[in-house]
Amino acid sequence: MSLGSPVTGIEWPVVPNYRQACLMALRRFFDEIQAWPNDRLTAHQLSQAGLLLLHHTQASPFTRKRLKRYKLSRDGQITLKEFRNLPLISIADIELAGDALFSTEIPNEHGNRIGWPFPDRSGGEHSIRYTEVGPLIRRALWQRNCSRYGLDPNLRFVVAMPAGKDGLNLSLDVGIETEEKFFMGGIFPRPGSRKDLSNPRIDTAHTLKGAPALVVGHTSDLINLAEATDGAGIQRENVRSIFVLDGALDPTRRSIIEKYWGAPVYLVPYIPFFGCIAMACAKYGRHHIHAENFLLEILDEEGQPAPLGNFGRLVITDLQNFAMPLIRYDTGEKAALDVGCECGLGLPVIRLADKNLQC
Repeated sequence: MSLGSPVTGIEWPVVPNYRQACLMALRRFFDEIQAWPNDRLTAHQLSQAGLLLLHHTQASPFTRKRLKRYKLSRDGQITLKEFRNLPLISIADIELAGDALFSTEIPNEHGNRIGWPFPDRSGGEHSIRYTEVGPLIRRALWQRNCSRYGLDPNLRFVVAMPAGKDGLNLSLDVGIETEEKFFMGGIFPRPGSRKDLSNPRIDTAHTLKGAPALVVGHTSDLINLAEATDGAGIQRENVRSIFVLDGALDPTRRSIIEKYWGAPVYLVPYIPFFGCIAMACAKYGRHHIHAENFLLEILDEEGQPAPLGNFGRLVITDLQNFAMPLIRYDTGEKAALDVGCECGLGLPVIRLADKNLQC
């Protein structure tokens, strides 16, 4: 992690500012957590979940009403059995709750609330809120993940996102370590669209002239981009990795993406409201859960924990979100918890179902 000294007159050694110091401390802590046994990891997750519940039962009208009949400890302690007895939250619950879902206050140390519209894969839009702690933890996780791949976290990367039913929007980001983003406004027609690629607003070479080293996007968006811009002169020689925001990818689609970009593909399980919940092992390809940030459950048809290796409903709790209670959220996705990875990391491993295949 390269740092510029924020202290006037001191260039070396670098004295980090508060944010940089927090990121370095989190990185070191995350490196230690990777080696923890599962029982120790689960104990800390439950401890954090108890504190989260204590906050939201006081600050979120939705949570306070929903959990009124549950006898939760006043000191924030909760057992695994008690946690699994809590009701699930669905997208319908979020839509019905409206603003009553959000916490009316947050701890001072968590900074400001951050809120923005969150697009879903069906073309709809929802509102999501975090405190400043959430993005800080995600940046630290990104740094750790980049170190696994031998990548600089400040590398340029381009993100392919949906832009209405007729196109894709590309944003060129100079690196997650900076707040600056360049939205080039490049709209790329999906296959079959009548939009003209020669339109100045649709100049792919200009949009990607920064020669990104990483390309990020959902499977369908990356394939649409490849098909719509093939032969458009996009600079692809510097691309080192493709991060596909899906949990599973069949060989045909993987081949299309790898052939177009000329770089290896890594799957990054991505869930609306939560973002990236795991990262593919750089050595063996298994998906290590971001257990420092999320508590994941796999439930069978009876609502009970599914046996190891069996597919079931994926339920997620965001352990650090004190602005919006995403506690035991039923994602609607199918997944399975797997045995540990051969790489030796202690973080749990998840396997998501390919929606185009039968589980």
